[in-house]
Amino acid sequence: MRYVIYARKSTEDEDRQILSIEAQLVELKEFAAKEKLEIVASFQEAKTAKEPDEKHRLEPYFWEKKIFS
Repeated sequence: MRYVIYARKSTEDEDRQILSIEAQLVELKEFAAKEKLEIVASFQEAKTAKEPDEKHRLEPYFWEKKIFS
């Protein structure tokens, strides 16, 4: 099975966002290595996803790069 790492910082308020994107990536990559997971892509986002139809914005990229196939 192949996996994708997705790190997101949804707020500029440091009191509400515990881990930076960089810290999330480090932790997720360490976890993946420990569990021997095959990471095929990594994405990061530093903005809101509250816009309608935004929840599927990465899906075309997955199919284009043949991540799901």
